[in-house]
Amino acid sequence: MMESAARLQPVGSVDLWPRMTVFVEAGIATVLAIIVVFEGRPGWSTAVCVVVAAIPPLLWWSCALWRQPPFAVRAALIVGSVAVLIWHPAQFDITPFFLVLLIGESAFVAPMWQGIVVAVVSSALLVGLEVAGRYEGSVVWLLAFGFTWSMTALIQSRLRLVEQIGERAAFEERQRIARELHDVIAHSLAVTMLHLTGARLALDRDPGDARRALLEAERLGRQSLAEIRATIGLLSPEQDAPTTAMPSASDIPRLVRDFADAGLGVQFDYAGDLDAVSPAAGLSAYRIVQESLANVVKHTPGAAASVCVRIDGTSMRVEIRNPIAASVGLSHRDGRGSGLVFMRERAQLHGGALEAGPEGAEWFVRADIPTELLP
Repeated sequence: MMESAARLQPVGSVDLWPRMTVFVEAGIATVLAIIVVFEGRPGWSTAVCVVVAAIPPLLWWSCALWRQPPFAVRAALIVGSVAVLIWHPAQFDITPFFLVLLIGESAFVAPMWQGIVVAVVSSALLVGLEVAGRYEGSVVWLLAFGFTWSMTALIQSRLRLVEQIGERAAFEERQRIARELHDVIAHSLAVTMLHLTGARLALDRDPGDARRALLEAERLGRQSLAEIRATIGLLSPEQDAPTTAMPSASDIPRLVRDFADAGLGVQFDYAGDLDAVSPAAGLSAYRIVQESLANVVKHTPGAAASVCVRIDGTSMRVEIRNPIAASVGLSHRDGRGSGLVFMRERAQLHGGALEAGPEGAEWFVRADIPTELLP
């Protein structure tokens, strides 16, 4: 039975129209129907009054307990029953309160045009009946209709805004984790492949070097697994879940050294205090260098690269260069690869910018990231 009530929620809505609300509506409609019956109507028998007054509560109870009639059909039946009841008015007629309930519900469960039609038809009904001399006091109910519509529409818009903010936050979190996993895995595979290539080449001439290369590949693989676990740990709902410190700007020299030890010819130069860069900006710079060097290994194997980091009081510039090889892939040539997209997102996240593309015979990646230096 609760599932029938839940179907009142429009597609894509989450708790905008709580399940118990339709039961509350049905209960209120039942109380109203009882009052309407006891009001008495000139020229009507009690049986006829009961039959007509029971139509609105039965429709709401149907939504709560059995099946949900189409909103347009339900609205037409309720408005029709209200019109018949008001045509034979009581002294203190509260029948229009059925329309107040219907208008409030329409703002949540019906398309906007149907809600507007219900409000307009309800208002026209009362005005027409008053003009015909069958009802008095329609102005009060028109104000009630307007207030109900505006308040329910406002509440609905705010709830949808909260829902959209939550969805946006979840999307951004997924993107952040995707960037971290992409960079960690790309770096791990790139450096591991360098070590494995070195081990293969050294296997016959120097087994010792081959063994050292394999041990280094194993170490980097374990390190990458730890970083992946730390990133996945961000998804853990447990507050006391174990966490691992994420890389920062001060880890860039070690990162470059790992690539150099794996066989990549890379030159590193920096100016400024890497330890003073804020963790968020430092992590972005680290990942940009990591992804860029992984791209060098992937797209221009055997080529050399240079990494330059400059830090001043307001910003940090990170620039990576390498020769362009004839076998460079399309994603590396046109700047539309997912790695480059993620790097741009990292720079823009801090209000910075990233450029990437060919410059003469070299490919360059240049990121300018505003950074708050730590005291």
